[in-house]
Amino acid sequence: MMARVVSTISSLYNLVLLLRGLLLLHCISTQVLAQEVHNHQFI
Repeated sequence: MMARVVSTISSLYNLVLLLRGLLLLHCISTQVLAQEVHNHQFI
């Protein structure tokens, strides 16, 4: 019983870390893209 709970919590934790990593990556890529557009004056 306890082992199942622990493995479930572990899985959820890994999922949260993955989502947080993807969100961070998205933010960074968006900032880089905005910087590029700003630098080259494509607007």
